[in-house]
Amino acid sequence: EDDDDRGFARRLNALLEHFAVARLLLPLAESAGETSPCLFLSYHGPWHKLEGMAKEGWVADIFRVGWELARRHRAPLALGGDFNAGHAVLDRVFKQAGFLPDGARFEAVEYELTPRRAGKEKIDHLFLLTPAGCETRLELEAEATVAIDPAAAFRKIAAVREIEVHPNFFDHDAVCARVQLRSAEPVVSGVTEVTGLEELDEEDDELEVEEHTLADGKKILKAEDGTIYDP
Repeated sequence: EDDDDRGFARRLNALLEHFAVARLLLPLAESAGETSPCLFLSYHGPWHKLEGMAKEGWVADIFRVGWELARRHRAPLALGGDFNAGHAVLDRVFKQAGFLPDGARFEAVEYELTPRRAGKEKIDHLFLLTPAGCETRLELEAEATVAIDPAAAFRKIAAVREIEVHPNFFDHDAVCARVQLRSAEPVVSGVTEVTGLEELDEEDDELEVEEHTLADGKKILKAEDGTIYDP
């Protein structure tokens, strides 16, 4: 057990207050009557007086929990919620060495903000994680993801009754996505898909890297420490 593991263990109790997880049996899309387990993890990241590296640590920890749960159950996992962290924080976490385990699959679900949140930072996120060796995966249905204002009906009623509603009342979007549980496709290489790739520069000329081919044919480089680069 190294110092990082001990530090994570100390933070775990605090982290447990910020997420809930469920294990469900869903029907396989290709097999009538056949079911398989998958995991759903809902996360609410802390926000009060947290900046920069502190937020990054919380996000890294919840992904660490997610990957470990998925690995132990050998099941795909949907991880989503109010991260209270924008893309800058997420990108730094994605670039951390070892973020994406060998043979694992990772997908960030994209969506358009509602008009009510237009121009604001996107802090509500949804990710699909599939551990190495998993026989199933959660597949996002094309054009089936949308963000909604969960309190829209209440706002309309309040307007009719001339009730003043605070502008920050339920100020988040609810991300609605439709997924199917399918048999996993073979992984083309030990690395599949990840966002926020680092760029190789002249100082990295002596870095030992391996070339991998993604499922879509794109080439990437992976260093011995697990860092993934865009060639």
